[in-house]
Amino acid sequence: MTNPTPELLALRDAFPLAFPAENAAVRPLAIGIRDVILAWADTRPDLDPKQVAEALRHHCARVTYRRTVVAGAMRIDLQGQPVAPVTQEAAALAAEGIERDRVMAAQAVINREMRRTAALEQQAKIQAAAEARRAKQAAKAPKQKAKKTPQPAAEAPAPKPAPKPAPTSKSAAAVVVKKRRAIPKGE
Repeated sequence: MTNPTPELLALRDAFPLAFPAENAAVRPLAIGIRDVILAWADTRPDLDPKQVAEALRHHCARVTYRRTVVAGAMRIDLQGQPVAPVTQEAAALAAEGIERDRVMAAQAVINREMRRTAALEQQAKIQAAAEARRAKQAAKAPKQKAKKTPQPAAEAPAPKPAPKPAPTSKSAAAVVVKKRRAIPKGE
């Protein structure tokens, strides 16, 4: 059930027997009660009569209300007093309204499912066309070797220490090794 409008809440406050909050207590309203309610709404500066009329229309269009409109059931006034029985014609109109709403709701479900299916089919067509374009481009493109992506270097290896020179005599020249080249010292 949706949240009641301020106008419906005002009707419930003013006429609790005619506009009960519980669905089980709803009863058919007297014929011509709209005019009485609009006259009441005109005395309330906090209410818009058009919105009150809309709230009344919404209340009477509900399936819960229409199910109470059966031949022989007593209609009530704003104080909850029985005034007249529901006629066969009124009961038939209420039943037609319920059936019409049921058919419209079923059709809405079917329409939603059809739109969903059409959207899925359209999406599949778009994906198939994209795959076909990619395949066509792949067939046209020359075969290229896959580029290797450089792997991020872990830590650089520590440089190897230079080998210690063999002990030599004082007359021999010392050799310093740099970058795999031998450079004589002192020359």
